[in-house]
Amino acid sequence: MRQLLIFLTALILQTGHANAGNTDSLAGACLNGSRWFELADLYAADSQRISPMLRDFSKAMLDQMMNRPRQAIGSIRTLLRRHQAQLGGGNVASMIFLMASDYSKLNRPDSAAFLLESFLDQTKDIPAFPLRDQTRRSLNIYRALSGYRLFETDGQRSYNLPLTLERIDSTGTLFMVPCSFNGKASKACFDTGASYNVVSASLARKWGLRAVAHGVQVEGTSRGEGDVVVADSISMGSLTMRNVPFVVLDLEANNAHAQSLMGSLELIIGQPFLTRFARYAFDLEQRAVCLYTDTVEANEKPTLSLPNSLHARVSKNGRVMDFVLDSGSTTSSLGTDYYRDYQREVLARGKWDIHGSAGYGGVSYNSVFIMPEVSLSIGSTPFLLKQVEVVAMGSHEGALTRGYGRLGNDFLQRWARVEIDNVNMVIRLTEKKTDK
Repeated sequence: MRQLLIFLTALILQTGHANAGNTDSLAGACLNGSRWFELADLYAADSQRISPMLRDFSKAMLDQMMNRPRQAIGSIRTLLRRHQAQLGGGNVASMIFLMASDYSKLNRPDSAAFLLESFLDQTKDIPAFPLRDQTRRSLNIYRALSGYRLFETDGQRSYNLPLTLERIDSTGTLFMVPCSFNGKASKACFDTGASYNVVSASLARKWGLRAVAHGVQVEGTSRGEGDVVVADSISMGSLTMRNVPFVVLDLEANNAHAQSLMGSLELIIGQPFLTRFARYAFDLEQRAVCLYTDTVEANEKPTLSLPNSLHARVSKNGRVMDFVLDSGSTTSSLGTDYYRDYQREVLARGKWDIHGSAGYGGVSYNSVFIMPEVSLSIGSTPFLLKQVEVVAMGSHEGALTRGYGRLGNDFLQRWARVEIDNVNMVIRLTEKKTDK
């Protein structure tokens, strides 16, 4: 997403509205900074004071980031119809790319392929058109996937999967579910921070999984590419899902430290799987993952967004921040943006150290400050992060350290139940019962 959004401050245009300039500047700053929760607040409170092009751009991006793929397709079409000349080639290409991803979320890879193929044909005579190579790679992937009836189930309204907490290293545990993958016994990590379903390269070789497409771009501590395979079936608890795409990645990254931390994560269930359900919950008391195909529309302010992985709206003294909600990370952490904005507090209260964080691409060694506690909230629910690291600088400027931070598995396990509503884009936290 960071590569796709080529929005420039120069697009903040003059308008005839007396007070539009300041509102446009705020909207432009939110778009440039990927501050989707703040943009949602601004749009809800003052959309008519945003100039027409920025208003349509904001609506398209909010539909995109708040997991409304059907609405996003319509909003992007409206944006392109009204303002294509103002947007410029880079932003037009980004919008087409995002629209294709929305068709994919709606389980229509054939429509995504047709859209990208038409776009490439229309721009073939324009030299060095932005994102052409990325569009070609995605076209090939969507073409390959269009030959499958993806994510098929038996149509039950709900499914219960047995949840285990498996210790990965000295830092903590992850959510694991026993499963049968293509008829072979295995276990899968449920990772809300994963943009893809992932199978390790070693497991793909062991089971003879054949790539159907190449060139999926991924980012962890560094950027790389993976192949696409399609599992005939994956069974977990009461659920059997057929034709499930996975990206093949070398999670150990030829790094001994990464091998010790990630060697057991051979199967990762990410957002392409999780967003096939209207809502899902990690029930820590019942030790179950609960999947639901329906939900009730609620008039709640969104506390979640979905740029690629799942993000939560976190507040500190009224200030809104965007945190990755990452069940695939054993521990929570605060990122470089948090350090930038709260440097004085961090330097005064934190204890300096060097920590390593493992992810796809290897290990990043980070200069961190360990804070005794940080008080935050999601919606009206306050919580404390204790002995939490704040990354001041990393050896790699990757997805694991960038931004305001991530709420890891340690955060999720402090609640009795954590429910993710993919329709209303809200997180519901149920506190554990305390002994009296």
